[in-house]
Amino acid sequence: MAQTTEYRLETLEAVLAEFIMQTNRSLSRMERDTEDFKEAMQRSLEEQQRKEELRLAESKTYREEQQRKEEQRLAELKAYQEEQQRKDEQRLAELRTYREEQQAYRDEERRKEEVRLTESKTGWEQQQRKDEQRMVELKAYQEEQQRKEEQRLADKRRADEEWKAEKKQMNREWNQKWGEMAEKLGTFAEDLAAPNLRRISREQFGYPAIDYYAVRIDKRNPLDSSQLFEFDGMLVTGQTLFFLEAKFTVRMTYLEGLPRLIENFKLCFPEYATYKLIPVFASMSIQPDQVRYLTKQDIYAMALGEETMELLNFDELHPR
Repeated sequence: MAQTTEYRLETLEAVLAEFIMQTNRSLSRMERDTEDFKEAMQRSLEEQQRKEELRLAESKTYREEQQRKEEQRLAELKAYQEEQQRKDEQRLAELRTYREEQQAYRDEERRKEEVRLTESKTGWEQQQRKDEQRMVELKAYQEEQQRKEEQRLADKRRADEEWKAEKKQMNREWNQKWGEMAEKLGTFAEDLAAPNLRRISREQFGYPAIDYYAVRIDKRNPLDSSQLFEFDGMLVTGQTLFFLEAKFTVRMTYLEGLPRLIENFKLCFPEYATYKLIPVFASMSIQPDQVRYLTKQDIYAMALGEETMELLNFDELHPR
């Protein structure tokens, strides 16, 4: 109700202010019109005076009559202005009285509200204490639940890490046993190295399709048919050719002979002369100095990692 009364009061003040502004503008226009009229009348009087002077004393009575009428009009205008001013002052006085009454009403309502709040303060404080107690209990419950959840997640992470470590260990042992078995059977290139060549061409080099793939390739020298070369593996994808040489154990003589072996491979496959050649040497384990040697020769080194065979110098050679 207080807000409605204030709104009505503000509306009335706005209307009254607008009325006063319009009245002032009207008075200003009337004053200007009066001044213009006075000037016109003055000119007319002067003209009449000139004519009267020409006609000698014939216009004296007329001028006196015009002057009397002008004075009467000015008196009427002054009376009108004074009446308007009196009405405006009366409206302002009424508005002040109304505002004072409204202020008294708001003060009374505020006093009643303060009394009501004082009476309800005790009950509110009791309810607040109960709410605070409930919040403390709820917070303790939430903290306990959070602690249990964090413990559960920690146990799960620990179990996952133990399982991953166990899985890696199992994979290492299995790959080791598989490599040892492949060495005994003489199938290290076919069973371990070559299948990983297919994987790394897709995952690390980004070649999704394989156009040709072969292992244990026997190829005669096209320039000398008496020479028969054996290559462990090759893979063709697009305009790229992967060449694989695999040895279960590494000897320096193997590494030193790789450039010659690669040249023989190019000689036996002239149809791939324009292809990009990616040579890969694979073994169960390759020492760091051997990896550096292969890197200098622009040959990728592939050895058994934690779970499968990995390129040990991919980052060093791939950006080239």
